Amino acid sequence: MRKFIITVTLYLIIPALIFSLSLELMLRNIPTDYSYKKNYLDINADSIKVLILGPSISYAGIDPAFINAKSFNLAHNGQSLYLDFELLKKYDGRWTNLKWIIVSMNYAALVLRVENIFDEER
Repeated sequence: MRKFIITVTLYLIIPALIFSLSLELMLRNIPTDYSYKKNYLDINADSIKVLILGPSISYAGIDPAFINAKSFNLAHNGQSLYLDFELLKKYDGRWTNLKWIIVSMNYAALVLRVENIFDEER
């Protein structure tokens, strides 16, 4: 029985574990909107003059290419006002040239928070 357990461990569990770990490491390196925005802000936060925040309305509806000043769209689908504020605080000392902040919101953004939606369903 002991030999069976050792054989199963060596030939099934260890290769499955190595495969899972390598897959996890490969998936972590896939670029996403969030990683792109973080990398861009780490390099260019001090030169941005117009910052666009908000949910999908801003994300899909405002194109920084049509703004004359250097601008960046930090909005994303389902992004709350709380997250917008946290992003502003994260780069607080680096917004040296920031002149305008565009925040679009809808009624639901003022009333609901994502954390509260799940609490009300219980």
